[in-house]
Amino acid sequence: MASFKTREEADAWLLQHPEPPHGAFVLIADEYHIVMHVREMNHRQIFPHPILEGYLEQIQQAAPPATMPSFETREEAEAWLKGQPEPLQRAYMMIAGRHHVALYHCNLNHYSIHLLPKPGSGRPG
Repeated sequence: MASFKTREEADAWLLQHPEPPHGAFVLIADEYHIVMHVREMNHRQIFPHPILEGYLEQIQQAAPPATMPSFETREEAEAWLKGQPEPLQRAYMMIAGRHHVALYHCNLNHYSIHLLPKPGSGRPG
Protein backbone atom coordinates (compact mmCIF):
# COMPACT_ATOMS: atom_id res chain seq x y z
CA MET A 1 0.00 0.00 0.00
CA ALA A 2 2.69 2.52 1.05
CA SER A 3 6.28 2.79 2.19
CA PHE A 4 7.72 5.17 4.77
CA LYS A 5 11.23 5.80 6.03
CA THR A 6 10.08 6.58 9.58
CA ARG A 7 7.21 5.85 11.94
CA GLU A 8 6.52 9.58 12.12
CA GLU A 9 5.94 9.71 8.34
CA ALA A 10 3.57 6.74 8.57
CA ASP A 11 1.62 8.23 11.47
CA ALA A 12 1.25 11.55 9.61
CA TRP A 13 -0.04 9.67 6.54
CA LEU A 14 -2.51 7.74 8.68
CA LEU A 15 -3.89 10.88 10.34
CA GLN A 16 -4.25 12.72 7.03
CA HIS A 17 -5.78 9.82 5.08
CA PRO A 18 -9.51 10.39 4.52
CA GLU A 19 -10.30 6.66 4.69
CA PRO A 20 -7.37 4.55 5.94
CA PRO A 21 -7.38 1.10 4.31
CA HIS A 22 -8.16 -1.28 7.18
CA GLY A 23 -6.00 -4.40 6.98
CA ALA A 24 -3.55 -2.98 4.45
CA PHE A 25 0.16 -3.65 4.78
CA VAL A 26 2.60 -0.76 4.86
CA LEU A 27 6.37 -0.75 5.10
CA ILE A 28 8.02 1.38 7.77
CA ALA A 29 11.81 1.34 7.59
CA ASP A 30 11.45 -1.88 5.53
CA GLU A 31 9.42 -3.63 8.24
CA TYR A 32 5.86 -4.79 7.61
CA HIS A 33 3.02 -3.17 9.52
CA ILE A 34 -0.76 -3.46 9.26
CA VAL A 35 -3.23 -0.59 9.22
CA MET A 36 -6.17 -0.79 11.60
CA HIS A 37 -9.12 1.58 11.17
CA VAL A 38 -12.38 1.39 13.10
CA ARG A 39 -14.52 3.77 11.08
CA GLU A 40 -17.34 4.14 13.64
CA MET A 41 -14.89 5.45 16.26
CA ASN A 42 -12.38 6.93 13.81
CA HIS A 43 -9.74 4.87 15.61
CA ARG A 44 -6.56 4.69 13.51
CA GLN A 45 -3.46 2.72 14.34
CA ILE A 46 -0.53 0.98 12.70
CA PHE A 47 0.81 -2.22 14.28
CA PRO A 48 3.94 -4.25 13.50
CA HIS A 49 3.12 -7.44 11.61
CA PRO A 50 5.25 -10.59 12.04
CA ILE A 51 4.65 -12.01 8.53
CA LEU A 52 8.12 -11.04 7.38
CA GLU A 53 9.95 -13.10 10.01
CA GLY A 54 8.56 -16.41 8.77
CA TYR A 55 9.13 -15.47 5.16
CA LEU A 56 12.76 -14.57 5.79
CA GLU A 57 13.28 -17.90 7.55
CA GLN A 58 11.87 -19.69 4.48
CA ILE A 59 14.18 -17.72 2.21
CA GLN A 60 17.18 -18.60 4.39
CA GLN A 61 16.28 -22.30 4.26
CA ALA A 62 16.19 -22.12 0.45
CA ALA A 63 19.96 -21.49 0.61
CA PRO A 64 21.23 -18.23 -0.86
CA PRO A 65 23.42 -18.50 -3.96
CA ALA A 66 27.11 -19.26 -3.47
CA THR A 67 28.11 -15.98 -5.10
CA MET A 68 26.39 -12.67 -4.56
CA PRO A 69 27.27 -8.99 -4.76
CA SER A 70 29.00 -7.55 -1.73
CA PHE A 71 28.77 -4.01 -0.39
CA GLU A 72 30.23 -2.13 2.54
CA THR A 73 27.09 -0.06 3.16
CA ARG A 74 23.35 -0.27 2.66
CA GLU A 75 23.53 2.87 0.51
CA GLU A 76 25.89 1.09 -1.92
CA ALA A 77 23.47 -1.85 -2.10
CA GLU A 78 20.52 0.47 -2.75
CA ALA A 79 22.42 2.24 -5.53
CA TRP A 80 23.26 -1.12 -7.14
CA LEU A 81 19.62 -2.22 -6.99
CA LYS A 82 18.41 1.03 -8.54
CA GLY A 83 21.00 0.63 -11.30
CA GLN A 84 19.65 -2.73 -12.50
CA PRO A 85 18.09 -2.58 -15.98
CA GLU A 86 15.02 -4.51 -14.76
CA PRO A 87 13.80 -4.82 -11.16
CA LEU A 88 14.97 -7.99 -9.43
CA GLN A 89 12.14 -9.67 -7.54
CA ARG A 90 14.62 -10.99 -4.98
CA ALA A 91 18.32 -10.28 -4.72
CA TYR A 92 20.72 -11.83 -2.22
CA MET A 93 23.68 -9.72 -1.16
CA MET A 94 26.31 -9.22 1.48
CA ILE A 95 26.31 -5.91 3.33
CA ALA A 96 29.15 -5.33 5.77
CA GLY A 97 29.86 -9.08 5.73
CA ARG A 98 26.30 -10.14 6.62
CA HIS A 99 23.73 -11.91 4.42
CA HIS A 100 20.78 -9.81 3.28
CA VAL A 101 17.95 -10.16 0.80
CA ALA A 102 16.32 -7.34 -1.13
CA LEU A 103 12.65 -7.81 -1.98
CA TYR A 104 11.08 -5.75 -4.73
CA HIS A 105 7.60 -4.35 -4.12
CA CYS A 106 6.35 -3.63 -7.64
CA ASN A 107 3.26 -1.70 -6.50
CA LEU A 108 5.55 0.71 -4.60
CA ASN A 109 8.53 0.56 -6.96
CA HIS A 110 10.57 0.01 -3.80
CA TYR A 111 13.14 -2.46 -2.52
CA SER A 112 13.08 -3.46 1.12
CA ILE A 113 16.39 -4.85 2.35
CA HIS A 114 16.39 -7.40 5.16
CA LEU A 115 19.08 -9.04 7.23
CA LEU A 116 18.64 -12.79 6.90
CA PRO A 117 18.37 -14.92 10.03
CA LYS A 118 21.33 -17.05 10.95
CA PRO A 119 20.62 -20.63 9.85
CA GLY A 120 18.68 -22.46 12.55
CA SER A 121 18.37 -19.45 14.86
CA GLY A 122 15.26 -17.71 13.54
CA ARG A 123 17.02 -14.45 14.39
CA PRO A 124 18.76 -12.02 12.05
CA GLY A 125 22.37 -12.89 11.59
